[in-house]
Amino acid sequence: VLRGALPAVQGEVPQGGVARRHKGAQQVRRGLRAEPGGGQHDGAHDAEDVGPVRHHQRKGRDQAAGGSVAVEQALRVLEDGVACDIIKIGGMVRNKERFVKRRQRLLGPDGATLKALELLTGCYLLVQGNTVAAMGPFAGLKQVRRVVEDCMRNKHPIYAIKEMMIKRELAKDPALAGQSWDRFLPQFKSR
Repeated sequence: VLRGALPAVQGEVPQGGVARRHKGAQQVRRGLRAEPGGGQHDGAHDAEDVGPVRHHQRKGRDQAAGGSVAVEQALRVLEDGVACDIIKIGGMVRNKERFVKRRQRLLGPDGATLKALELLTGCYLLVQGNTVAAMGPFAGLKQVRRVVEDCMRNKHPIYAIKEMMIKRELAKDPALAGQSWDRFLPQFKSR
């Protein structure tokens, strides 16, 4: 489940690196014990033994753990209503400088844009290298994927965040439930 679970060669890992990995492996084992069957499974008989939902949850957990997501967050995938999505953003922009600029735009100053996206969608997000890992409810994952892909296509994420905030406020008003919200949503013009 964890990358690099083998013992490290002397001098290859900074002091305490092996202890950190050992602690992470313990957390994974503890989280797996809570599963039906005590977390003992092999990939060949996984789908038949536990059913498609639990199989999908395990696959999401393994993806998240392999994608450098914190162990506590990776184990959340085993909860009902929580899914995982790994969005590959590396091939969306050919120019390396543009890619770095757009990835930074997704993060925002001091991570503010990413934090706003997390709060509005209810998802945990991790931007690292050529991927964005997202974990949370399925509806939130759909919104996150749309925003991330739009950001890589040169649409600033703040527009989507503003739209989500307006929709959240409109959903609170029962008088507007049956009406179209188009008149309240901003119409951004592309240059």
